[in-house]
Amino acid sequence: MTHKPVPADARHLDALLALLERQKELAAALLRLLAEERRALLAADVEGIAAIAREKTRLSGEICSCDRRLAEMLCGQATDRHGEQPATQVIDLSALADRLDDAGKAARLRALRDELRALRADIRQGNDLNQRLVVETLAFLQDAVDLLTGGAAGYPAKRGRRAAARGPAFVSRQV
Repeated sequence: MTHKPVPADARHLDALLALLERQKELAAALLRLLAEERRALLAADVEGIAAIAREKTRLSGEICSCDRRLAEMLCGQATDRHGEQPATQVIDLSALADRLDDAGKAARLRALRDELRALRADIRQGNDLNQRLVVETLAFLQDAVDLLTGGAAGYPAKRGRRAAARGPAFVSRQV
């Protein structure tokens, strides 16, 4: 099924590209913060970890806000199968890029989408690594407490399965 090219509404498309640039900046900042968090975890810098957690919360809130704005901007950009009527669903970035009549902006849209996809994959990987580091550190500390207390009153010995390091994702995977 082929679609008619969509004329680029310069104002709308520029706003979309600016939003994607902002998301790229936020994702890069979050990736740097995850590396900083890993160093703080390895150094057992509790105060640093707390400050990083606050900054991660702020950044993830901004990323979510950008994701919502992006979805709003893309809603109504889809058309029916004849390319005539606005559809009710949200079009994805690659489909929009394929249908733009401005080749330069379409290429920029694809490049930003690919950069964001790579950054978000790195964020997931960095977050998973930090989570595993936290879980392993807590397990080590619990083993040390068990060894020292021998399961004495007030400090029951913890045996059995350890909690998984996987948790809910806080960064959208929709890029």
